This record gives sequence, C-alpha cells and structure tokens, in this order.
Amino acid sequence: PVPAAAGSCGGTTCATGWPMNPFTGRRHEPSSCQCIAAGYGVFYWECGSQRCSKDCTSPCYEVPPVPAAAGSCGGTTCATGWPMNPFTGRRHEPSSCQCIAAGYGVFYWECGSQRCSKDCTSPCYEVPPVPAAAG
Repeated sequence: PVPAAAGSCGGTTCATGWPMNPFTGRRHEPSSCQCIAAGYGVFYWECGSQRCSKDCTSPCYEVPPVPAAAGSCGGTTCATGWPMNPFTGRRHEPSSCQCIAAGYGVFYWECGSQRCSKDCTSPCYEVPPVPAAAG
C-alpha cells in the first residue's frame, strides 16, 4: 500500500511513500525532498545530497556536491567545480582555466596545455603544442 501522504513527482507516485535513504534504510523526511524537473520529460527526487528515481523503485544515490565557486562554460556547470588534472588527481587552479567557445555551439575548458570537457565529466587531456614556426 502507498502511504496516504505519498509524494508525487512528474505524475508518478513514489512507491515507498517518500524516497528511501539507502544508508539508513529509512525514508527521507518529506521536507528534505523536492521533485526536480530536469527537462525533456525527466523528473527525479532530490533529497539533500541524494538523487532518487521519481517512482522510488531504485535506490537513491549520493551526488557529489558542486563547489560553491564552480566554473560554468557554455551554460554548463563543471561537475567537479573546476576541471581535474588527471596527472595530479587535483583540480586545476581557476586562474589557469578559461572557457573557450569553439564555434557551432561547442565549448570546452582550456587549462594550461590541457583541454577539458565543458561539463568536466571526462578527463582533461594534453594538447600537443603547435610549433611556433607552423605555417
């Protein structure tokens, strides 16, 4: 049975009443959850730092927090705050990165000699330097 005060998200009722916290095995407090409309007909629950399916059939999972001073490039927020240097395992310094508009709606981060995806979901990679005397 669905609890009387069950939450509804995107027209779908939560099977457990409210999303479950997999770490405590208990329901999230209704006050801590909100239904997020992500566009294109996609809905999900956001309960504190956890993200949950709209029908509550799959477990919630932790979403790494985006640092307050996260960089934005091409309208997309960097998932790790700033691009990560795969060689050091640490973030690039904000001052060393700039958002490049490559045209045709393509954006990427340039951090020194590394190029990084605008949403920071794939690792940065080294861009070989172009010789100064190139034609």
